[in-house]
Amino acid sequence: MISLVIINDKLNKHGEFLTTALSLPASDKELQLAAINIKLDKFNKIDYHYTDYSFNKLPDMDKELICNTDIYELNLLAYKLSELNESELLNYEALITDRANVTGIDLINIAYQLDESIYTILFDVHDLDDLGRWYTNEQSPDLPVEIFDNIDFEDVGYDLQATENGVLTSVGYIRNFYEKFEPNYDGTNLYKLITEAREQHGKSIQITNM
Repeated sequence: MISLVIINDKLNKHGEFLTTALSLPASDKELQLAAINIKLDKFNKIDYHYTDYSFNKLPDMDKELICNTDIYELNLLAYKLSELNESELLNYEALITDRANVTGIDLINIAYQLDESIYTILFDVHDLDDLGRWYTNEQSPDLPVEIFDNIDFEDVGYDLQATENGVLTSVGYIRNFYEKFEPNYDGTNLYKLITEAREQHGKSIQITNM
C-alpha cells in the first residue's frame, strides 16, 4: 500500500548514507529488520528520512504527505488503507486533497472516517456556481426554465457552503465532513490501533516496545 526507501541520516564509516527499501503494512519483525539494515536500534524520527515513496494504490496522492510522518504511524495508515475498496480509496484521496497542514494523525483519522453517512463528495462540483446549480436541481428538479435561467447560482452556492460549512476542493465539493469528524487516533493509542488492525488482517498482533 505504501512503498518507500528509508535513509539513515548519519554517514557510515565509509562516508555513505545507508538505505533500505520497505513496503507497508509491515510486521514488527520487518520493521526491526529494516532498522537493522541501516544500523539503527529502532526508528526514531530524528535519525532517518524517506525517499522514493509512493501510495501504490493512490498514484495521485501528494507523496509529500509521507515525509513528516513517523514510520509506525505510516504503518498503521497502510493497514487502514489496505482495507479500503476502490470507491473508498477514491473518497479518501478526495478528503485529503487541498487540506492545509496535514499531519500523520490527520492521515490516519481520515482513513477511519469513510462511512458515507457522515459526508458527501460531489465530484462534479468545482465552484459556487456548480454548487448552486446542483442544489437547485436537487431541491426543485421540475423548476420552470424561465425561473431556472434567472437564478444567481453563485449566490445559492455561497449560501449553501456557508450554511453547511462545506469545502470546495480541486476534486469536488465535500459536504458535512468536518463538522462530524471524530478522531480515532489521538497520538497516544498507536499500538492499540495497530493491534486491532492486525487482528482484522489475521496477522501477528505482537507489539514490540518501540
